[in-house]
Amino acid sequence: MYDLLIRGGLLVDGRKAAPFRADLAVKENRIAKIAPDIHGEAAEVIDATGMMVSPGFIDVHTHDDIVFDRDPLNEPKLRQGVTTAIVGNCGFGVAPAVGECRQDLIDYNTPILGRGGGDEGAAV
Repeated sequence: MYDLLIRGGLLVDGRKAAPFRADLAVKENRIAKIAPDIHGEAAEVIDATGMMVSPGFIDVHTHDDIVFDRDPLNEPKLRQGVTTAIVGNCGFGVAPAVGECRQDLIDYNTPILGRGGGDEGAAV
């Protein structure tokens, strides 16, 4: 039994090939099968007829460092298909925001990253 079965979508698989109609089955958080017509039971079935199905997108240059303190899933980006966000790539970040370095990180990052969801309502 599959955890998720997405039926009838137009798949874009990231190989620069033309999109193709297929079903996609997921088991244990991994793609288990892609085929024109998958038979089998699934805990959840999504009818994707007339919709595109694609792998998650990677946002390679974000300033989402503070977002994960407030929203561990970063739901706005996740809803847009971004499943991986690279943070700290400008030479600064907010981790580790513990102990004696916490206030220094808040003071340094707030002008750059804005006010976040930390205890003080600042950048961490």
